[in-house]
Amino acid sequence: MAEKAHRFIVLSILVIACFIGRFLTPPEQHTCEFQAANIIFQRAADMFDQSFAFASYGKQIANGLRQLSEELVRAGNSFKKMYRNGFYVFETFQTEIETLFNILDSKMTDKSNFFKERTERMLKVVKEFRTHVRRTKSAMLDVDGRRNDLETNIFAGMREVQKFIKEEWRNSQTDIVIAKRESEVAVDVLKCFQSTGKKIDTILKILDEHESNLLDV
Repeated sequence: MAEKAHRFIVLSILVIACFIGRFLTPPEQHTCEFQAANIIFQRAADMFDQSFAFASYGKQIANGLRQLSEELVRAGNSFKKMYRNGFYVFETFQTEIETLFNILDSKMTDKSNFFKERTERMLKVVKEFRTHVRRTKSAMLDVDGRRNDLETNIFAGMREVQKFIKEEWRNSQTDIVIAKRESEVAVDVLKCFQSTGKKIDTILKILDEHESNLLDV
């Protein structure tokens, strides 16, 4: 009976290990767009900082973009750390499970303490991975919240720019041309928001899967 119980524990842990190995994909597949977005955000922030067309919202948008850029870096780094930890979990499980099966087939008389020690170690490793998952999820949600707030400000700023452009009689042609260019940059930033948002949604789905499967561990 004890042998069957031990085998059940080992097989249960094997299932968890296979899950982690199956769903944990290299972070570069998800975060490479973050680096490109950061460049766009930094350049746009400098423009908004000096913009006269975005007079009421320029400074606020610029500060928000810089904060978003910093949060993207933190979120990307957190995701990479989570991946490295998950890979460590997977490798640890492979080694430990092989050891456990070898002990099952050995003639060791008292295997209880050995099994308890090894399984506790593996469960501890999984719990550490769960902590990384939750930290990464929190970082991604921070980015998503910042992005949503910035979208509101940019749309409000663009309405202001459109009024500026329509007042041709009051503003010089040069200023209007600059305002139109700044408006185009704002559109590019919004497109970048959409692309980044889709990638964050994908990452959050992965994190939700990890979290839900690790809740009972």
